[in-house]
Amino acid sequence: MPFPMIHLCVAHRIMQLLPIAQPAQFMLGAMAPDAVHTRENLSGQDKYHSHLCVGEQPWGQIADNAGWRENVRKQLDAWRGKPDWSIHQGYCAHILTDVAWNEQIYRPMKAAHPQEFVGGWESPFHDACNDVDVKLYHQTDHDAIWALLHASDPIEISGLITQQELSAERASLLTKYATAALTGTRVQSTLTTDQALTFIEQQAPRIVHMIQ
Repeated sequence: MPFPMIHLCVAHRIMQLLPIAQPAQFMLGAMAPDAVHTRENLSGQDKYHSHLCVGEQPWGQIADNAGWRENVRKQLDAWRGKPDWSIHQGYCAHILTDVAWNEQIYRPMKAAHPQEFVGGWESPFHDACNDVDVKLYHQTDHDAIWALLHASDPIEISGLITQQELSAERASLLTKYATAALTGTRVQSTLTTDQALTFIEQQAPRIVHMIQ
């Protein structure tokens, strides 16, 4: 699924299209589902739960994108009108970005170029995602995004992510790109920065319609 800058860039673009009551909390929410990565003894079920997944396919093999999107809509409706609405909007924006990525980038590319997905975290596709992530950090307005994250207030998110997990994930993200480097191993047919930028521009207005 997308590396952090995809999520943060989509969230930043959404805020240019939709008035958000608490922008810093919205941006924090846009990285919040991945705070499960800070959990000790992390399991696939933990990730499934934090990302409101449906079905029984392992993470990375989810085929029911419509059901997944509907599950997010139901959770968003359950949160609507409650305190901390902005962080919950961001939380759902993150997952809706994952659904769109799974539907339009990950599964189609894996079907077309299966050899580039061999090796998991050491695969060419993973390298391509890392390269795009680092380039997006340098090519986009990361200063504005980082200012919002610095101003945000980590809280527990409805039994899905603890305050401590969210605080740890934010701290990790805020220092992640100081030493981030390109892998230099990306093959031509996998993800490019232009594809990522197009994805961001296309998905932000679509997600606006679902979270407003």
